[in-house]
Amino acid sequence: MPSELVLVIGACGAGKTTWARANLPNHAHPDAEQLARTLFADPSQFRYYPWVRVVMKRLVHCATVTLLERGVSVAVAGRGATPDERRTWIDLAASYGAPTHIVWLATPPEVCVARAQADPNRPRTSRRAWPQIVANWYRDWQPPTPDEGYASYRVIPHEPHEDT
Repeated sequence: MPSELVLVIGACGAGKTTWARANLPNHAHPDAEQLARTLFADPSQFRYYPWVRVVMKRLVHCATVTLLERGVSVAVAGRGATPDERRTWIDLAASYGAPTHIVWLATPPEVCVARAQADPNRPRTSRRAWPQIVANWYRDWQPPTPDEGYASYRVIPHEPHEDT
């Protein structure tokens, strides 16, 4: 079976990584936060410094290239709020003959903020920033359109029981 790239998009705290791992068990999952944590000898020192964000994106990109070169299907959990953000992944997959499928987790902003603030794996120093981070994602959000070149687009509505 040929490989594919599934781009799981949504605001921080939407549940992208959790959803991808639960629903795409036969895909590789290059996780930006896990990869970035390897840069810190003491995990408690992990912070979202600007250089860390750049390195996180690059690590996921390199891992995805390596996997697609090997014919492995990949699920990337990413911001993907704009066509330009999605274009990078769609073009990358196409360069390996792999289709891109987009999955948007339509999680309400207040749920995203609550999840991000409660996540013990996120730096405590950023907890106050989550309302603005999530608001910025929704401000920038532009739904995918067919002319972007993806193979399919699916919306996963938020189920309130997911937060109990």
